[in-house]
Amino acid sequence: MFAPVSPTSPGRQPGIRQNPYTRLLHRFYEPLILLEALGKTRAPPDRPDVLLDSRSRRRRIQDNLAYLCDTEKGGTTTSATGFELTAAGITLWIASNGAAAQKNCDFLRGVFSAVRRIMRFQDQEKTLAEDRFINEAILFAKPRVRKETTLLCKSINEMERFLGKGNDVKLLLHWLDKFSELDNLEVPLFAYDRRHADELQDLERRMDQAANETGLEDPKTAFAKFRHCLGRLACHVRAPKQLLEDLAILPHLSLVQNVQQVDPGLPPVVPEMDSKTTIEGIVTRMLPAQSPMLPEHLESLRHLDTRYNILERVKDAYQNGLKPRVHAEIQILEHFYQKGLTFVDRDPYIGCSKPACFCCLLYFRHHPGTWVTPRSHHKIWLQWGLPGLAPPASGAFDKQDPQYRHQLEILNKMNADIRKETLEQIRWRAAPTDWHPDSVTGITSEFNRMRSDLGSTEDMESVSTGDAYGELYTPGTTPQQSQSRTMSESQLPDMRSSSAEPSMSEDSDTEGGVPL
Repeated sequence: MFAPVSPTSPGRQPGIRQNPYTRLLHRFYEPLILLEALGKTRAPPDRPDVLLDSRSRRRRIQDNLAYLCDTEKGGTTTSATGFELTAAGITLWIASNGAAAQKNCDFLRGVFSAVRRIMRFQDQEKTLAEDRFINEAILFAKPRVRKETTLLCKSINEMERFLGKGNDVKLLLHWLDKFSELDNLEVPLFAYDRRHADELQDLERRMDQAANETGLEDPKTAFAKFRHCLGRLACHVRAPKQLLEDLAILPHLSLVQNVQQVDPGLPPVVPEMDSKTTIEGIVTRMLPAQSPMLPEHLESLRHLDTRYNILERVKDAYQNGLKPRVHAEIQILEHFYQKGLTFVDRDPYIGCSKPACFCCLLYFRHHPGTWVTPRSHHKIWLQWGLPGLAPPASGAFDKQDPQYRHQLEILNKMNADIRKETLEQIRWRAAPTDWHPDSVTGITSEFNRMRSDLGSTEDMESVSTGDAYGELYTPGTTPQQSQSRTMSESQLPDMRSSSAEPSMSEDSDTEGGVPL
């Protein structure tokens, strides 16, 4: 067990859990932090819907609009969208994890203007305009493209250690060198055009052979990284292409009257450790009062700790500091709910640039509104924050306050799921689930089977979206064709326009237990 932080240490307030809202936050984050220590990844990622009816296309438009705005790696620019139907027409609401929403508004206004112009063109003029549109989308995402290209080149260097210098690999090495020779605008186009190249199959075969010969997993890992990065780079072309395709089929959605940002607000601060923040205390509060199962769960947790350093992970999570932010899809959800806005076609779908995290999924699932449950990568992010509540006039939240009750009821239900999953894993002494990236490329035997069932790779590609789980490669054009579509940055037009239960909040110094 680890020593708790003293409640009277500098910056701490004695009796801080006497505040009902702080007590509520403790009861939410404690089991969440323990569950994350038991395994950040809770399940395999969800797969996309393979249908392409008008509703699916509209949803894909929302996802791809959000994807175009997700211009940085790391989650700060993760974006979400919602189509509101008003008397004046359609308003697009955009939210971001960080502070990029206004920049995104300007960019998206330019996107819709460009799409409407493209719809008026014909033949070669239309093709050239579409290429300019794709290039401008790549340019807007330049920070992300640069980082993804760096990671791609790093994986190439790792693979080259196992390729050797023989004559039989010269052409393959020359193909790989192309990625480091191209500029930031060219790499996504090259990746998209060559995502089904024979060289990929050759690389995979050689990395498998190297792994068998060396007894190391490094060659396979390097290839997996390369393939994943290639898919992410190809998405910078796929997303705007899909957007043009879908808006051509649903042209009324290009007539957006207004693009507005959602104010993210400030999430409540995650409570720090105090004298009650011990593993025994956390587990006790997760079980019914006087539960006879407490000794068994503590013994199982000690067993897991010897193998996976669970207690150290919990301690590190608190000591490293948790700085929560309200995720973009939650901002859109609460904005529509609190203001009673109407979704286009009455389809309560919120688009996002990447699948929802574990907490966002639970929030959608247990929210009193009716929402389309998002796809999820099922990973826990401890920086996840709740929507902030307006400070009450009295200075303290009353249990009958509507906004407090709204959040309390959601948190109680979320917490019940978190506790159940945590206690089950502890009881069965289950090992953490294997890690996977938030965005998955999907080049697996399962994809190949789906591709065969659908009839062609293009059919499969047509259902993949933005940062979703689309496949990597399709029979494409030559590298020369890819580069011929690329323009220098100075040639590009600017698309940016000018302008739970009540007992969850109870704490007991002696028993600590809460009924589920």
